[in-house]
Amino acid sequence: ILFESSFFMASQLWLFFFVGSFVPICQSSSWVTCPFAKSTIDGYHIQCRNFTLPLFYNSVTVTPNGVIRPLATNNTINWHVTRLVKDPNATSGKPQAWLLNGGPGGSGVALLNQWMQGYGQIAKGFDAYLPDHRGTGYSDRLVCPPGPHSVCIKKFKTVLPYFTTTNAAHDVDYGMRQILKEEGQPSNFVYGVSYGSYWLNRFLFVAKFKPTAISMDGVCDAQHCRFQLYSTGQDNAGRHLMAKCDATPDCVQHFGGYTSTSTLERIVALMRTGSNPCPGTGINDLPMLRSLLVNPLFGFFDQPVLPAAILRLIRCNAQDKEEIKHALQFTTNPPPSPPPPFPSLSGNFVGDNILFSEMFAPNWKELKGGPIPMAELKALNDSLWFSNTNEIEILEIWEHFPKYPKDKYWNKIAPRNGIPLIVTNGAADEATMMAWAVQEAQVTNSTRDMHLFPNSPHPAALNTPTVGRSSCASQMINSFFHSHGEATNTGCKKNLLDLDWAGALPETKNLVSLLFGKGATLWGSP
Repeated sequence: ILFESSFFMASQLWLFFFVGSFVPICQSSSWVTCPFAKSTIDGYHIQCRNFTLPLFYNSVTVTPNGVIRPLATNNTINWHVTRLVKDPNATSGKPQAWLLNGGPGGSGVALLNQWMQGYGQIAKGFDAYLPDHRGTGYSDRLVCPPGPHSVCIKKFKTVLPYFTTTNAAHDVDYGMRQILKEEGQPSNFVYGVSYGSYWLNRFLFVAKFKPTAISMDGVCDAQHCRFQLYSTGQDNAGRHLMAKCDATPDCVQHFGGYTSTSTLERIVALMRTGSNPCPGTGINDLPMLRSLLVNPLFGFFDQPVLPAAILRLIRCNAQDKEEIKHALQFTTNPPPSPPPPFPSLSGNFVGDNILFSEMFAPNWKELKGGPIPMAELKALNDSLWFSNTNEIEILEIWEHFPKYPKDKYWNKIAPRNGIPLIVTNGAADEATMMAWAVQEAQVTNSTRDMHLFPNSPHPAALNTPTVGRSSCASQMINSFFHSHGEATNTGCKKNLLDLDWAGALPETKNLVSLLFGKGATLWGSP
């Protein structure tokens, strides 16, 4: 997920800062059973391993046989990898699929919590490797209890300049080469999701070998993926979804001669003048309205709920009011969820460090100079129909956050050098814009394949369900890897589900019940 974690499905900006210290957990330098509640998943054995790597690479020598010099304790970090293998006793490895999670701030181990929803299909037939980005998971995670971010900055000020995308890319290069050497140099494939695709691009700059093939999903491309575009991306995705509704009789018929777009325009216009089209629901201002309406954009099965919520707000009968109140309560104060089977171990502070240092570029500050035009920002916020971010609050944090200098790889697309690439993205992606995926595919001179899914939010691997509920994007990526980038099996596309405007699927019914209350139907009672 971008700006999550989706994981940290993605995952918006980490605004909770913490004070603490490095927390190395897995200390073994050989593969051991991970300290999780479950030791297997989908027939795979789950193993963990710790590496000692440099805190920074610009003054460190890596010898041809992989020995790092110097190796003083004050300039190294613990770097952790989780792997999934069918036979933990095998003396040589199968071909490897490496999965780079998003964020920034998402850990590799967190991918296990959505393994059965799509990530496992990508790695089917391979040994899977899930590295924890430095500062997350078991890779010297930056952990702190709640408190002012200034305290956390003070605590980590000497190391923050080294918790960068480029150093994280060096980590993967070193660890991957070491493991490939131990496993007999099997073929090697790399998948990056969301910020993981940004990380993968940086890896291609520093890697001392060529992967067999690569995949970028929910693309965060190096030249356009900036956090200040996130709220605009959410708004675009919401308007895109309403246009789909308005073009589909099963959806637009509920609006009595109007469209979902014109209906929301009426609601917003009324609220701008201080009128509430449906008083008594708790939706009393535009920020509250935006926050309610943005939530259905984050999942494939959630999307039909958006026009259904808009309809309730304009129809506003007694049942509608109760169901909107229930939805507001559910989204702002959701019931506690059971803990996930695997730890997520996000590194929110390292995520902020990377976002503010190299993925946040307000052009009026970095290109035009001068003070931040707060009136311009307020006008942007007020123009949005769908958003759960506050640009002004975020910019106030950005102003005071210490930022590491951008290096020579920043804002550049890495040469592919003939490495086959497959790009997948949803046209309804609320986190990474479809245009970024097109940009990534167009600038490469490698064998490539690009697939855009019209109804899919972020990322495609988790939001392209087929009739049998398997992930189509994941199947296609897996087939591309197995062919060493020569071909993609697209047969699953004919079985992709369409959006459930009738509210007939079990997933839709369950979501409607959770959101609007037990016994509710998608479109409610006229």
